[in-house]
Amino acid sequence: MPRDPQPNHTPPSRVQRLIERANDRDREYFQRNPSEDAYIRPYVPGECFPYHEPRATHVIVTRLGPGIRTRRPVWFSGGDV
Repeated sequence: MPRDPQPNHTPPSRVQRLIERANDRDREYFQRNPSEDAYIRPYVPGECFPYHEPRATHVIVTRLGPGIRTRRPVWFSGGDV
């Protein structure tokens, strides 16, 4: 059976809505906190689509420039963040 040369990396609509809400919250955070360059928030399951991060508990969101952010899933065990 031939392989599909271009895999589909389009998230299902439910996951796309979760990603959009996480993006909106991140944008709003930096609008309310213009002097901040990064923050830690709870991980939203599915936001790293197409990758699956089952152990992620939080995400470090870093602002690189206007409208440009990175998200790094992290794993905290116990205690408060």
